[in-house]
Parts: sequence; structure tokens; C-alpha cells
Amino acid sequence: MARSFRSLSLPFVTTAVLALSALAAPPVDAQEDSLFTMRGMVRTAEGVPIDEVLLTLARDTGDVARVYTLRSGAFTMPKLTAGEYTLSVRRIGYETRRLPVQIGQNRTLAFDVTLVALPITLEAARVQADWTGVIGVVGNYENMEALDGVRFLPLSSTDTITSDASGRFVLPVPEGGTGALRVERSGYAPRLVSYRVQPGQRVELAVLLESGSSETRDSWAWKDLAQRHKWSTPRSVRVARAELLATDSHNLLVALEQSATVQNSGMIFSRSACLFVNGQPRPGYPIDGLATERVEYVEGYAVRGDLSRSLQLRWPRNAECGAPGGNPAIRRAIETGQGVQFVAVWLR
Repeated sequence: MARSFRSLSLPFVTTAVLALSALAAPPVDAQEDSLFTMRGMVRTAEGVPIDEVLLTLARDTGDVARVYTLRSGAFTMPKLTAGEYTLSVRRIGYETRRLPVQIGQNRTLAFDVTLVALPITLEAARVQADWTGVIGVVGNYENMEALDGVRFLPLSSTDTITSDASGRFVLPVPEGGTGALRVERSGYAPRLVSYRVQPGQRVELAVLLESGSSETRDSWAWKDLAQRHKWSTPRSVRVARAELLATDSHNLLVALEQSATVQNSGMIFSRSACLFVNGQPRPGYPIDGLATERVEYVEGYAVRGDLSRSLQLRWPRNAECGAPGGNPAIRRAIETGQGVQFVAVWLR
């Protein structure tokens, strides 16, 4: 009988345990109903959206969420449980804020944040009303801590600028203009940063570097870029990210057409131009296939606009430029030197 009792009781016990587990576990819908979402915007005091802001939500047990803002300044933190939290808002070049957050009253919590830019001071000898150049601060993308010893290499010269212990850097641009800096530091991935400064003015940059290999397989592309800057002619044009974004156009071709630099140059950008992206040729790909938000810097060269001939030499033989077909009038403009023949786009 004992043997028979044991053999019959095991299924009964298993069934009972499963039944109790089913009763103890809340339905999936109930679990979803207990979760909340926080979303909002991060802007400057003037109402300008700030991208790449690090937001960390924490409670007594530690960090529970970590996100970055988009180019629009928007952020979203989903699947949060009810309770009291502290929200840390950090961006290099801005004052850090820590704010209390109560989650649980509404299914979606709207939480907007304003950040105040920290002043970036110049050396006393350079603090003059008519000083022209770029000043800024550089930091780590992962933790927003300032980085010293970061090298800034202007493409238009052989000078090298280095950030100080507080991450600050100063680049004189006596005549103003549009240009770009190669930014590098050991242990971090190098990047390109563009600027546009008017004579007698200065612009401020807040640069972030991501940890990674400081080596790059495309060192030749950087060298070609520097050579084109040194050997460019009036038949060329350069447009910085800030000017592109100021047009509020998501289409790169439209943003270029609306930029003041391109309009003043009289040069014509079109879908028929030969396109390079990060130094690599893109046969058959039109400019308007790229979103403005992804772009850091654009170079445009008409016929004989690039004396280094680096783009012409690297374009695949017999490869189609731009979109298939094309407007014959635009083709003629390119042949006569009014239209842009080669476009080099550098992504952010």
C-alpha cells in the first residue's frame, strides 16, 4: 500500500504546486498595469533642445534607468515601478542637476528639464571683444567627466591644441570661417567636429568622446581631408553641422540649398553629384538619401575645385554618380563648374 500511495501522491503534489503558482503569479496585464513611463525634454534656458544629455534614474537600491536625449532633446524611460527616485541630468559644458521624481500617480509622467550652460573662460590675454575663434570643453560620453590631454588637430593648419585639466580648449581662428577639427585621445575613438565662426566672434563647443580604439583603419581618409583643405580653391564650399541644423530641414540636400554658405557661394548641389560618406565612395547614392541630423560636416567641390584630386582619384572607374538618370541642365552646370561635382559627407 505504501508503494502505491507514494506513486499516486507525486502527480497530486505537482498539480497542487502548479495550481498555487498560477494563483500567486499576477496576470501579464496586471504586471503591465503596474509599470509607468517617464518622458520629457531637456533644453537650455533659451529653450534650445540639447542632445546627448545623460539622464540616470536612481533609488536607494541603485540606478534603475539610464538614457541619452535625442537631437530633439527628447528622452523616454519606460517600464518603471512606482516610487520615489532621484533623476541625475548631466551634459559636459552644462551644470549638473539632481531632481526628485515621484512615479506612480499617472501612467505617463511628463518631466522637462532646463540646463544652464557653464561659462567657458579664456586666458586673460585673449579676453578681448574682437577675439575670433573656438572655445570649448571636452568630456567622456559614458560619464560626462571632463577629459584632459585631448588633442584637437585643425584641418587647415599643422597646429595642435590640447585640452587642459578641466577639459577646456581654445582655438584661435583669426579670419573666421568654416572648418573642422580632428579630435583624438588614447583609449577613445577619434571623431570630427565642425565649426563656423564669424570674424570678431567666438563659438562654444561641448565635445564628447566615446571610449574605444584610438586607431582607425581609414587614416588615409583623414589625410585626404586635410590635403583638400590645404589645396582647395574658390570653386569649393564647406558647411558645418550647426549651419545645417539651423535650416530645420531633415533632408540634407534641402539643408545645403538653404544654408547661407551655399547660397552665398552660388554653387549648386544636386542629386547628380558623386557622393563620398566618411571618405568612402557611394556610387548611385544621392545626397538627399542622408538625414541632416546624422551629418557633422560637408565638403563640396566643383570641377577643378580640389587641386589634390583625392576624390576624383578614389572614385571607382565608370561608376555612376548620384541618382540614376538626372537632370540634363544640372549635368551641364556640373560640367561648366557651377554645379558641385563631388560631395564629401562626414557623419556625426
